[in-house]
Amino acid sequence: MKKLIVAFALLFVVGVRAYADSPLTSTDFSQAYKTERIIKHILANMGSDSEPAQQQVTAEVWQYLANPNNPIDVKMACINLMGWDINGLHRADSWYAFLNAGGDYRDRETFVEKAPADQLLCMAYLKALDDYFSVADAADMARAARDKKPKSYTVNMICALIEAQEEFNKEDSDWCRVGDLTDAVRQNEEQFDNDMNDAAKKIIFDYMDLYLCGDESSDGQEDQYWITDEVTWFDGSVFYYGTLQEDYINFSGGTLHEGGYAFGLIPTAEEDVFILRGGFFMPDAVEGEGVISLNGKAGDRVVVKTFDEQGSYIIVYDKDGHVTEVLSAIDSPSIAMEDDIASFYLVGTYKSDTKGTLVFRPFDRTVEGLLKTPQPYTIETLFGRIPTNVITMRSIGKSYEIDKDGNIDVFNCKYDENQDVWVKGGLYGHYERVQRFGDSIYDIDGEYPEVSSMVLNAGQLKLFSKRELRLMRNEVFARYGLIFKSPSLKAHFEAQLWYKPIFENVNDKLTEIERINIDLIRNVEKSDYWIFDLAQ
Repeated sequence: MKKLIVAFALLFVVGVRAYADSPLTSTDFSQAYKTERIIKHILANMGSDSEPAQQQVTAEVWQYLANPNNPIDVKMACINLMGWDINGLHRADSWYAFLNAGGDYRDRETFVEKAPADQLLCMAYLKALDDYFSVADAADMARAARDKKPKSYTVNMICALIEAQEEFNKEDSDWCRVGDLTDAVRQNEEQFDNDMNDAAKKIIFDYMDLYLCGDESSDGQEDQYWITDEVTWFDGSVFYYGTLQEDYINFSGGTLHEGGYAFGLIPTAEEDVFILRGGFFMPDAVEGEGVISLNGKAGDRVVVKTFDEQGSYIIVYDKDGHVTEVLSAIDSPSIAMEDDIASFYLVGTYKSDTKGTLVFRPFDRTVEGLLKTPQPYTIETLFGRIPTNVITMRSIGKSYEIDKDGNIDVFNCKYDENQDVWVKGGLYGHYERVQRFGDSIYDIDGEYPEVSSMVLNAGQLKLFSKRELRLMRNEVFARYGLIFKSPSLKAHFEAQLWYKPIFENVNDKLTEIERINIDLIRNVEKSDYWIFDLAQ
């Protein structure tokens, strides 16, 4: 059951509208773009010590907003960062003067008619933030921009925010409609081109969802199981949402490209323990065999478990008690996939005889070695939403495809807009891996410390080669001092300074997280998969 969660602080602003608590003033989504060069430029040149009314916008910012080749969501992030002032601003006038330097727009009507959608949306957002108590004209301009570019998620979202502010400002405003305007963009996102950062969307919805109203269930109670409470469950490539049915919980979902995935869970008397259900649970499905898109069989035991500081997981166990599937509770599939690419696939220090040293750092989307100074990079997508192994350094406008099998090959890469594919060019450089993690990342010996420190899922593991999976699985045993019989494993671990072969068997020393990961790694090793086949 969704709840109306409009805080008392919001209710107090009736008659005297919120100074810093409204759709336009409380959705600081520019935070999601802090690695962008133009955002850094704004922060450096405008600062935060002076009032917004005294902060000057540089010509570089206006030039960035006017350039049709720059991403529209980053343009909106720039305006969002420049912000608002309770006493009003005049940045829309400055923007109009910059655009009209050649006299192309003799009046407002001409501007609305002739200006491209992104320039028109910039004007609408600037006007709305200049005076967020009166946004009717800004809303009209935003709707005109939406008419010119109806498929853009960013255009629809900014238009919805301005319209939400327009509703918010009314003396008899409908609080529920304020939230419904942005929620409608989310509900219809399949119709739009995904040209807005998912982290930015989350920031917007974290605030705008406070206004959402929902129908209560017939008995006035919330769903019995928290796992259906708007939680996204993810195996690294497929995501699911749960809904409570009469005698089971239905999960349905898909990848970022297609739907048609489902499974069902039957509750047991034990809290957070379920049985994997057989039979159809796809909406509008015809009768026939059951659909279970998880790696499991009807009757398998399923446990929902939370590990401190690690998060919550749905874990499937077969009849022998071995883990066959893990789903993680996440906020956004695309953000989770991008984080995995940065922290599992790319991460490492690599060396080339001709190109020098290349460093990808975990939890920090920067790369060292492609230019003289470390550079932020963006992970590119296919179909507007599926992350790939192509990275772009927007500071120089260059893209590279990273092919990895322990070592990496870096290729020049270009986007073919007509085919919606990334086209691999010539080899930029071949790099041998020197090390994966430094000691400062995890206080655990070895190259794959995450196997002992966090619960992994199949999608994350499929970012590694079969050779890497074998090493990471056995590295857990090596840390406990297992004596290896395999000549190749014996030679590999005896070359590690931290390895001390002591025991014939260390199974009783494994932690629960390690047992889960080892089972899952074995399953992935047995499966057929291609690392980033989609990028080809």
